[in-house]
Amino acid sequence: MSSFSRLTISSPWIGKEQNVAIVNKTLEDHASFLIGKSEFRELVVFVKATHFDFSAFLRTERGKAARLDGFASALLLIGQKLCVDELEGFQDAEFLLSHLRTVGFQEWVVVLTTLLRQVEVLVETFQGDNRFKALARLQSNSAGFTNFC
Repeated sequence: MSSFSRLTISSPWIGKEQNVAIVNKTLEDHASFLIGKSEFRELVVFVKATHFDFSAFLRTERGKAARLDGFASALLLIGQKLCVDELEGFQDAEFLLSHLRTVGFQEWVVVLTTLLRQVEVLVETFQGDNRFKALARLQSNSAGFTNFC
């Protein structure tokens, strides 16, 4: 019998809680890696396949590393990585949006709703924000903005 066939996930000197902690840390490490490499489609596959609690992860300090730096660069990067013009990319973006919206990552919500062209979510996100009201007034008064909202 090879030593590999005797390998088990649970060791007698490690309790169930420790096993769970090790698995959770491994899942978090992988999620952090995928976010860090901007592999958003792989992240969605990972979360769906493992039932990893992505929303809970985003609430942790490590999850907060998913914050975006700037709108234009994020829009370009996420748009390229997710390919929302394809059905699967569109669905992946919607999946990420639901999780990121739940935890209040507004910069992600703005980028993803822009890519998905979900104006109603943008309006809801900025409801009560005076800067958005000013933009909306500008758009309603300018013919060049009629296609945006």
